Amino acid sequence: MLLILLAACDRSDGDSDGLDTGCPATSWYVDADGDGFGGEEHADCDVPVGAVDVGGDCDDDDESIHPGATELCDGIDRDCDGTVSEETTLYVDSDGDGWGDAEVISCPASGLADLDGDCNDEDAEIHPEAEEIPYDGIDQDCIDGDLDDVDGDGARYGDDCDDDDARRHPWSIETCGDGVDNDCNDIAEDCAAFDGTGVELRALIWGARAESGVSGGGAWAGAGGLAGGLDVDGDGHPDIVLASDEVDALGEAHLVLGPFQGERTMDTSGAHAGPFGEGARPTDVSISSDLTGDGTPDWIIGVENHDYWGSGWVVDGELVGTQLHESSFQVDAERSEYAADSVGTVVGAADLDGDGISDAWFTGPQTETWEGAETGGIFIFSGPMGANGSTLDADTTIAGPTGTGLGAWAHATDVTGDGLADMVIGATADEYGSTPYEDAVYVLHGPITGATFGAPDCDGRIGVPSARGQVTSVTSGGDLNGDGLHDIAIATAGDTPDTIWLHGAPSSNVEIDDAPTSILEGSVWAIGTATDTNSDGVAELIAGSQESVTEDRGALRLYLGPLTSGSLDSSSAADTVYGGETRFECGAGPNCWNRGSNLGYAIADMGDLNGEGFGDFGVAAPSESWDPDLHGPGVVYLFFGGE
Repeated sequence: MLLILLAACDRSDGDSDGLDTGCPATSWYVDADGDGFGGEEHADCDVPVGAVDVGGDCDDDDESIHPGATELCDGIDRDCDGTVSEETTLYVDSDGDGWGDAEVISCPASGLADLDGDCNDEDAEIHPEAEEIPYDGIDQDCIDGDLDDVDGDGARYGDDCDDDDARRHPWSIETCGDGVDNDCNDIAEDCAAFDGTGVELRALIWGARAESGVSGGGAWAGAGGLAGGLDVDGDGHPDIVLASDEVDALGEAHLVLGPFQGERTMDTSGAHAGPFGEGARPTDVSISSDLTGDGTPDWIIGVENHDYWGSGWVVDGELVGTQLHESSFQVDAERSEYAADSVGTVVGAADLDGDGISDAWFTGPQTETWEGAETGGIFIFSGPMGANGSTLDADTTIAGPTGTGLGAWAHATDVTGDGLADMVIGATADEYGSTPYEDAVYVLHGPITGATFGAPDCDGRIGVPSARGQVTSVTSGGDLNGDGLHDIAIATAGDTPDTIWLHGAPSSNVEIDDAPTSILEGSVWAIGTATDTNSDGVAELIAGSQESVTEDRGALRLYLGPLTSGSLDSSSAADTVYGGETRFECGAGPNCWNRGSNLGYAIADMGDLNGEGFGDFGVAAPSESWDPDLHGPGVVYLFFGGE
């Protein structure tokens, strides 16, 4: 009997190769529920009872569950695909384009879509992935309405002369030599910003829009001052520092790296100082060759209301590329013998003590004596700068007479021609002896050393009688009349016509009416000098005029040196005028006004930014905007000199 069973089990082909070709094993699946799909797998030569050759049944005790079964949205995986159909968030898709609108909680079904965002569920050609057709008044892709700015340059349909080229729009900079009307004024190659002078507008730096804070607010680029002309990051191109009065409702100072050509938006993530705290905003900035002794240029910032009394900051050029929240050197207001106040209103640097190393200075025009009498003050710190300090640590302090706001304006330059830097300091509400003056300008010859000076100890003084109004701006950056010495330019505004006065360095007390040259202006809010824009050896004078107080457009008047003596009128003396604009008209409302650019609010000599051998200068228009819903990103204009 055992021999018969062994024979029956021997299914070899009878040779000696050991291969079994008589009964190949097959996979079978037990189908317990009789739905045609099996679950448990068996290998056998013959079909086991109740088995099928198709597997994949994930529940062999339920004939309604198997591959290909209909899902019932009951939380059970009926088609054995590993997913469970159940109610979820879907969107009514009336037009069948795969995008819905109204949200529903349901199982998948016809007329429902997984994707939402359809802005017109009655039109299958409109959904977030549709191709937008410009200028047809229809928002096909459901993104911000109809596409009316194809090139994304901010100029909308009807205003843009070429909506396929982001380089061409109404506020673009004209590119010389390309035969193209870049600024959409219907004139190709309209390069000269000031006709007949060789001065061209070559670059714009737009401020950044505030991310929060004041509704519709922006950076107000340049409102806190601008400076440039030195290569801070060491790449061979001069850079610019500009201060924004409002970035996210807080002030900051930013380093903008050269070279400069065309337009750009200020990079708020780049090297910057600030924000300085609520209500603390930059009031002035400057760039120095080296204040910290490391061989790199540094930048200086004055911050009003920082810790209430103001402060001054020196930022080391070696920190370029980082987001700066602390300075290399910080001067805080100290209230002791002199109760320092408004420190940092004006800042700057020069070798004031004659030792060959730059020194930093910070003004505090609201500084008082401990008894409460306002004097104003200048706080000078000799370089190289060391650890943080206060106004008490100043190497030299210059205080004004009682009742004076000394330090409302300040410059350091050689006005005497002896090779040493001198200080030119403006004072408000000044009195000299028995003669009342509204304002005055003091001159202190270098070298400036010693612990404390009083303004009456200065070497010269220019008094401004009340009949001449108030001083609005002071500069002393260049030789304007061709005599080889830097001149002092003073702008006054009041009941008489606004006037720019040009004066040499006084050696005694004089009045502003003694100035050899005066220029009647319409309305002046800032003046500056440019270091020889046309390479004739003489500096130029730039005046920022309000031009229209109602619209705050602003305008620039360029006076090419040498300026002759006598009483001049801006209409004939100015070589050319560059006008600001009122971009948008606004109706009634608490946050609505005519939005002018305020061109000329701040002016700065930039040296030679592009290496062409001509002086360049920058001008801030802090409320300039390209968008009627956006007030005050601001822009800094860069004008390049030439023949």
